[in-house]
Amino acid sequence: MPTDHDRLIQTHSVRWFVLLFGGPLTYAIVHYHVFKGVEFGLLDLAEIVVGATVLAIPVAYTEEVWILGEEISNLKASMVFVMSLLFTAAFTYAVFYRDHFKGYGDEFVKRLLSGYLVTLTIAALILFLVDKLPLFDDPGVALRRMILVAFPATFSATVVDSLK
Repeated sequence: MPTDHDRLIQTHSVRWFVLLFGGPLTYAIVHYHVFKGVEFGLLDLAEIVVGATVLAIPVAYTEEVWILGEEISNLKASMVFVMSLLFTAAFTYAVFYRDHFKGYGDEFVKRLLSGYLVTLTIAALILFLVDKLPLFDDPGVALRRMILVAFPATFSATVVDSLK
């Protein structure tokens, strides 16, 4: 089974360069082409903000989410939270880390957690702006509403982050 390095060398755009120079330059080229997108940076964070906002705004404006945030149990809200993290982790792994997870586990966790925390923050901000975040009056309702808004917004944030 060919490795990423083998597939990269087989392409015409890089083959002559790799064969001509070799050594440390080969490593630098292979590392750049194979592992770009794996490390989490500021641009990735900006993409997550934009992606989360795309779905958080329309969802946060719906009365159904406001009512469901009041009526849903803490257990079911926790299940939505866990399901969101699991789906996002599976997609992130498949898109960014499937072929080279080893050595980049910390970047995977950083991308996953920061993506979800940013999405929760955007959900809270939007709910606050429409005066539907009773953070001090009823923090349980506020958290459940944030989780419900963040559920679809996390997926859009992850998809936008995966577009390169």
